[in-house]
Amino acid sequence: MKLCPDCGYNNRAGLMFCDDCAANIVSVSEKSTDQLVTLGRDTMPLTPSPAKPRTAIVFYVRGAKKPFVIPHGKRVLLGRNSPDESKMPDIDLTPYNGIERGVSRNHAVIDNTGSIPTIIDVGSSNGVHINGSRLRRGTTSSLGNGDHVFLGRLPAFVQLKQMKARQPEPMTH
Repeated sequence: MKLCPDCGYNNRAGLMFCDDCAANIVSVSEKSTDQLVTLGRDTMPLTPSPAKPRTAIVFYVRGAKKPFVIPHGKRVLLGRNSPDESKMPDIDLTPYNGIERGVSRNHAVIDNTGSIPTIIDVGSSNGVHINGSRLRRGTTSSLGNGDHVFLGRLPAFVQLKQMKARQPEPMTH
């Protein structure tokens, strides 16, 4: 078990970021470029790699049976559904304890339309953290392979996958 220096939460061994407040809980002596982050059965290197054009974002949310895949060319709103709101998020995080973990109705946008995927905090109450650093409201940050993201206190993990190139349509006469 590892005690968070910021909030005092008792985290399970092997975590780099507090499961409650997203603070970095790895001391400098523990950090290594060879370290790996494990999420479920997938193991990813900690060092983010730059995205290439036509990259799909595989977004793993704690508690989800399957990851969310955001193909190149798409932009999605992350948040919680609310019967009072007319604008519903593209990815509803309510079923993954979104309310209890501080996810706002309109929390963040993942934009995969450019050459580098990005995330922006669209005015959430409890913030967006990437690899332990909190984004300011309205601030955009690039997403890299292996990034650890907290939406409020809901942990998620980013994996970037190269999409297969489209084959040209055969010409017929």
